Order: sequence, then structure tokens, then C-alpha cells
Amino acid sequence: MSELPEPIGRLIGLQALDLSGNQLPELPEWIGQLTGIQTLQLSGIELSALPESIIRLTNLRYLSLNDNRLSELPRSIGQLSSLQTLYLHNNPDLNIPPEVLGPPIQEIGRSRGSLKPADPRAILAYYQQSRSQQSRALSEAKLLLVGQGGVGKTSLVRYLVEKKPCKKDEPATEGIRRAKWRRPIKPPGNLATQNVTLNVWDFGGQEIMHATHQFFLTKRSLYLLVLDARTNEAENNLYYWLKVIQSFGGDAPVLVVVNKTEGGVALELNESRLKKDFAPNLQGFLRVSCQTGQGIDDLRKAIDDQICQLGHVFDVLPASYFRVKETLAGWSEKRSYISYTDYEALCAESEVADESSRNQLLRLLHDLGLALNFDDPDDSYELHDTNVLDPEWVTDAVYRVITNPALQEARGVLKRNQLAALLNDDERFPLTQHEFIIELMRKFELCFEFPNSSRDRLLVPERLAKDEPDVGWEEGSPLRFQVKYNVLPPGLVCRFIVKMYTYLKPDTPTYWRDGAVLYIYGNRCLIRGSVEDRRIYIAIQGGEDTRREALAEIRDKLEEIHRTIKGLVLTELVPVPGQPGVEVVYGTLIEMIREKIDRFIPQGGKRAASPIELLRLVDTHLRQLSYGLNGTPTGVVVGWKDGFGVPRPTGVTGTFPAPGDVGMSGKRPVINSVDFAIITMKEEELTAVERRFQPMELVSGARREYLHSQVTTTNGRLHDVLIARCLEQGQSDAMQCTHDLIQDANPRWILLVGIAGAYPAEEFTLGDVLLASRVYDFAVTAALRGDTVEQNPKGGAVHRDVSRLLQLIPAATYGRRLGEWNSPAAIPMPKPALRIPENIGDKAFYGPPKWKKKVREGLLANFPGGDPPPPRYRVVPVGTGNTLVKNVKLAEAWKASARAVSHIEMELGGVYTAAQAVDKPVLSIRGISDVVGFNRSTAWTDYACQTAAAFARALIGSGLIDTRNDQPAS
Repeated sequence: MSELPEPIGRLIGLQALDLSGNQLPELPEWIGQLTGIQTLQLSGIELSALPESIIRLTNLRYLSLNDNRLSELPRSIGQLSSLQTLYLHNNPDLNIPPEVLGPPIQEIGRSRGSLKPADPRAILAYYQQSRSQQSRALSEAKLLLVGQGGVGKTSLVRYLVEKKPCKKDEPATEGIRRAKWRRPIKPPGNLATQNVTLNVWDFGGQEIMHATHQFFLTKRSLYLLVLDARTNEAENNLYYWLKVIQSFGGDAPVLVVVNKTEGGVALELNESRLKKDFAPNLQGFLRVSCQTGQGIDDLRKAIDDQICQLGHVFDVLPASYFRVKETLAGWSEKRSYISYTDYEALCAESEVADESSRNQLLRLLHDLGLALNFDDPDDSYELHDTNVLDPEWVTDAVYRVITNPALQEARGVLKRNQLAALLNDDERFPLTQHEFIIELMRKFELCFEFPNSSRDRLLVPERLAKDEPDVGWEEGSPLRFQVKYNVLPPGLVCRFIVKMYTYLKPDTPTYWRDGAVLYIYGNRCLIRGSVEDRRIYIAIQGGEDTRREALAEIRDKLEEIHRTIKGLVLTELVPVPGQPGVEVVYGTLIEMIREKIDRFIPQGGKRAASPIELLRLVDTHLRQLSYGLNGTPTGVVVGWKDGFGVPRPTGVTGTFPAPGDVGMSGKRPVINSVDFAIITMKEEELTAVERRFQPMELVSGARREYLHSQVTTTNGRLHDVLIARCLEQGQSDAMQCTHDLIQDANPRWILLVGIAGAYPAEEFTLGDVLLASRVYDFAVTAALRGDTVEQNPKGGAVHRDVSRLLQLIPAATYGRRLGEWNSPAAIPMPKPALRIPENIGDKAFYGPPKWKKKVREGLLANFPGGDPPPPRYRVVPVGTGNTLVKNVKLAEAWKASARAVSHIEMELGGVYTAAQAVDKPVLSIRGISDVVGFNRSTAWTDYACQTAAAFARALIGSGLIDTRNDQPAS
């Protein structure tokens, strides 16, 4: 369309309108008549302006305007008080930096829920600020040189910046060296040449320091990967470095620079293949010599060309941002770090007043390498209060700890009180910053705390012994599995040990640099990595059923690591019993089942094998995620029913067999009028639910695809259950998901199953399950003059059928019908250990003293000592909003407006609104993974997901809900 038909303006009840991909350079003023609109998609329609009438869309929650030609926004657009999601990417004339816009919609979709859109209020506040004060172009960028030790990175920097040939005895770089390099660069278009400052970072190449590079590898930068022409591709670790850049630098451009080419030495590379494998990062190959100067001028030109293409370099920023930036540059000459309080004060003096602008500026400074900040609101690490002005201060601290001989002699065990001796510099590394250094190492998985050690003992896997101990393993293990990589990334096994530390044997743990022995669900599990074989070997001894669950736990944690290494190429292998050295690709077995192949002779094997029997050795439950040949998620789904699998690659159409009916034509359609629909958000929530509703199959609706299962209740009734997952946290996606579910399947009951954060209390605690008896929706908040925040919660009472159910459950007769939902058999992981500090001054607590005192008292009441009690359920009101609440001040504001609120989550408001419109009962089942004011172990996330899923399964199976009458059973 090139013009919007006027009759659309009379659809005042319209809730969603998608005009993306049309050619509509203008929107009519009557668009403001569509006051019922909640979702408006206007991406890629060549829009040059928005009509002022758009401000009348007071119910608008989701607005996408990316890929247009907007040069300005209506002044009053900030009055869209319901707006929760705003995409303005690829409107270059708006001059809004990427840090402000947040991740684009494509990245959010690929992130499987780990990324969230930017706050629309922050985007619009920046836009208004940038229009109200003087501004100028940034003209600054970051240039990073990476590669193995000894390839000549430091010599290359000297030749580029100072035009001096290399020194014969150039000392190796330990940590990082930095330099500034000014280049005259002509921006795109007809603009005049500008002087651009390049912040040049030269990284040391010692293998032991590779893990620290993740602190500093940023997006919006240019990378030079330097290779040594005198060594081969493997010795240069080429693929490793390209993958590291992809993982931490996103789509940042890379130039491969082959150094030391004097004398005709030439490293041969398959350049065309590398460009395809590492698109869009890899931009070119250059050959230079820091002795003769050969190729240096060509390299300078290539750098200028790439800097010119970095979109942010010429972004126009408010003058106040530059005042902060220049002051910090002066401070960095005398101070290694500053507190966040100092940063806030500087911003206030420089007229960067609001919190969103301060955070955006801090992200920009981080990407430029001018002030490093490692805070993430989703993390429990105490990193928010320190901003690093001197990156070498961080690397020096970590280097001193990791390389200290005493740490290696202690087999990687670090006691907190040893840190002063390891750092050995009270002036540079004062006692007040020791906790920050430890927390930074924890965040990047360079160390972890031993359970039940009162936080005073940590393990640094990089300093574990390389020699594998005698683990007394019988090679004829009943369950074996392998993961083969094109390159086994250094440190991957160490990261795995960090993630799985709760499964080490408490008294006599067995682990070394490349492996460990774990105890999972009563099974003994050996994990061994081999850099030479490029494989991880897994062997499990234990019960036939539980050992497969143990393997699933191991594979889940490996997949979490794999997803952080973009472009990783791996293959999962199933060894064939009785045929040593013979393995079959896991995905091939699935394909064989699709093709109805009963028997086959494996490559290298001598006897026939059954694909179904091989899969039965390693899998008992649905696995939603697998990896393709390029290492990206394929979404392969495998379910079991009567021994058959259900593979369906995401985004691929065609015929896929249903469980128990291999070869059945077409996809299974969704069941209409399904009994229960379960909505999950985080991947851990979905995984926990999946495991309790086996067998499963994939079914398709008109709007979404779902997982389908059937549950037979204790009174013999068969219930159909659909499971859906929202990729984004927050109410907008939850509302859309609920709407799609209702349209596709018309569920009689909707269960929202997942995790939440609790207010400090003695009645419930970490791991308990809370059922929502009333909904307080804090999605809309009014910030008044000064620090006042006005709350007017929406929401209301739960559905009448939910209310009846919640009245029945606590009664003894009905409670017993839930069975042993909280037993070890129902929750297949131990309750995590919990250390309650002796005083509220401990860093485990945060918030004002009164709040911290209440947090501690609540924990003491629920963890009195000895064996921790099993999880309980409670019926209590819930607060919901679009904010991940870990801030005590905000939590207090919500509590002041609705004193009955006991716990906080992010999606129920959206589900509640969509279901309420069609009179559907919604029950929120939330496991408590957090207590606001307490920094808990990340293991509580998994445990709370398990308890919520266990309760949901028990409730459906109990027969307490009679879906034939849409009310609780009598």
C-alpha cells in the first residue's frame, strides 16, 4: 500500500495493526482515532514523519518504527503513558546512539529471552535532551589488537601510531597496553574530514589471560586479529580468536593482519571460506612487516575505511555528555576507579540529570574503553558501585591472583583472607576493593564459591592441576556421550565446572583442569575434555532412568555455555555399545527415525544397531534445543511416545511424524478447547515444565507452535495440556502470547508457571511456591517533581473459579490430593545451600538497615539449621509490572501502595488482562528464586523453577480442577 484506507479509522476497537513493509511515507491524522490500539507496527514503510495525533493512542503499548526515514518525533510523544516497547533503530537522522536505542528486535528474537528492549521513556528522554542543548559529533572509536603471544601486536601499534619500526627485544605484553591515535577521516556523504581519536588496546596473548579478555571486548569497535606468518593456522589459534570476537563483539568488523612477512614468508589462509564462515565480521586480510614497513600504509587505509563505516563514530551527542567524558579522562590520570556515587555527582554537575541518561552515557563510555562498568541488573554480583577508569588496574589485579604460585600449589583454592598477600599492593589495591575484584572474577566465571564454606573459600579453575587424577573409573560405563568441536575453546571445561559446582562431592571433590567427577541424581558422572581430540567425553554410572536425567542436566549446562560462543561448530555423538571407537551423530539418529529406518550399520562398525535403542540410551525427555552444523540453535524437538521421536527444525516446513505414528502426513494441528495452557518465560522455566509433562509432541496453531501433553488425574480424567513460551520478559509479550493461545486453543484454564522475587517474610522463603490470590499491576508509574513516585496499581481480584480453588487447596482433604509434590522424587535437585551472614553489614544484604534486618530475620526463621525443610506453598497477593525489581526503593514504593503484596513478577499483568477480556481463569504459580535485599546463589533460579513446575504438575494431576464444569472439583 502507498496510502492507508480511511475506513480503517472507524475501527475504534482495533487492538493490533501491522503495516510493516508497505510504502507509507505519511500517516493520516485520523490514525489518532484508533484509541483501542495496543500494538502498532510501522517498520520499513519509508515513513518521514509521525502525525501529532498519535499522542491520542493512550492504550498503545508496542510501537515499532525501525528502518524508516524519520528526522524528528512529535514533541508530545512522551505522553504515551502506556508505551512499553519502542523500536527506532535505523532512522539515522534522529541521531540516537545504539546504547540509547537498546538491542534491535532481531537480536532480541535471537536471544531466546536474554535481551530486553530499551525503556521507551529513556529513549524519548534522550531524544528531548539532545534537541534542547548544544551537541557535537563523537569522533571517537575503539581499536583492539588481539592474537597469540609473540605475533607482534605491540610492534604493530608502534609502527602504526608512532611510525617506528619494531624493537628486536620487545618485551611481551602482560595484560593490556593502551594508546591514543588521531586519524583524519572523511565521514560518509559530503561532510568535511574530521579528526577521529582511536583508543588503541593491545592485548597480551598469554593463554592464562585469555579469560580476562571478555572484560574488555566490546561491540562498536574495530578489531585487528594479528597472526604470525612464520607459524601455521592452528598455532595462530585463528578460529578461536574469530569466535571470541564474534561472542563479545557482536557484528564488529575484523581485519586479519598477517605480520612478520619479511623475507617472503607467507601464511596461507583459505580467505574466501573464512569470510563466509565469519560474516559479517571478517572484512579483509592484509600482510605487513614491522621491520621493513611493508603493507603498513595499506593497513592504515583499511583501518580508516572501516572506522568510517562504524555508524556510531559520527553520532551527535549532547554537550553535557562531553563534559562528563572529559572530566573522567582527567580523573583517570590520578585514579584507577571511582564510585558510582562520584559518577552520579559528576553527571549532576554536568547537567546529565536523569538516571536513564546516566546509564546510557556509562554504556557509551564502557564501549569506548573510557570507564568500564560491569553492572547488570539481572546479576546478583556487587559490581554496581565501582567504575574502572584504568582497565590495566583490573587486568593487573586478576593477573596477580591467577598467576601467583601459591594459588597453583593450593590446587586453585583461594581463601578470601589471602587476597591481600596475592595482590601485594595496599595502595593500588586497597582492602575496600578486594570484594569488587572477587565479584568481577565470579561474574566472568574465573572463580566460584565452594558451597557451605561461609563464602571464604573459592576455586579458581584456571589454576587447577593439568594432570588427571586416578578416578577409579570402569571404562564399560552403561551410558556414554560425546561432544565434538571444530575447536574446543580454551576454558570451556573450566566454565562448565563453575556452573556445575553444586554437584561436586562435598567432602572430597574430584576435579582437574580438563575434567571433573560429579554426582547428579544419585549417579556418578565423569566429564573429561581433550584439546587434542577436540572433544568432551561424558560417562555416567547409575540407575537406568536417572542417569539419562543426569546427562540431560550436563547437556543443558553445556548448551548454556555454547550459546555464549557465537559461531561455535559442534556435533553431539552417541557411542555404540560393544563397538569401541564407533559413534553416531545424535541428529542422524533422529533423521533415521523420521525415515523409518529400524536397523543400520554404523560407519566403522561391524554389527547393525537400532537408532531407537541408541536414542533410548541417552534420552528420556523432550529436548527443545540442539545445534546445527554452524553452531546456531536449530530448535530440533525430540519427544518420546512408544519409542518414536518427533523432530521439527524451527522455520522449516514439511512433513514431520507425530509420536507413535512415524510417517504420518502433515503437522499435528493444535487441539481446540484444550483443558490447560501453561505459559513460561525463562528457558529454565520451560525446561522444568517439559520434564514433568512427558511424553510430548509439537503441535501447530494458526499463530504459534506449542508443546502438547496429556495427564491422567487421580480420578481417571484425561487432561490435554499445551505449553507455550514467551521469548521476552514483560507484560507486552505475555499479553500477546495469551491472546494467541486463546485464539488457537481456547484453553479452559491458564497457568502461568515460573519464578518470582519475594518480599522479606517469615511465612515463605526461597524455593517456596506462591499462588496469586489477587493481582496488583504496577505497569504504569508516575514520576512527580523531585523524588516522588506515584503508584496507582491496576489489576484486581482473580477469576471466581481461581478464587474457589485457592479456598479449597489449603484444606487437609484437598491438600493431600496434591501428593508428595515437594519430595526429592518430584524435585530432582537438592535444595541449594544457604549461608546467612551474622550481621546485616555483610555484602550479601543490600538496602536500608531496617530492610536488611527484616531480610535476615525472615531467612533465619525459614532456615533454622540442619537439613533445610522441603518447599511449601502459600496463597498470597502478587505485584506485577514491567520492571525487574531488585531495587529496594522501588519495592518499598510498591509495598506502600499495596501492603498485601508478597512477591513480585513481570508477566501476570499481561496474561491477566488478555484472559480477563474473555473470562478465562488464570492461576499464577511462582517459585521464589529471590528475596529482594539478598544476594543469593544463582542455583536458586533452577531450584525455584523446579518447585513451581512440580506444583503445577501435581495440581493438574490431582483432579482438583474439573475442566468440564470450568470450576474446582467437588
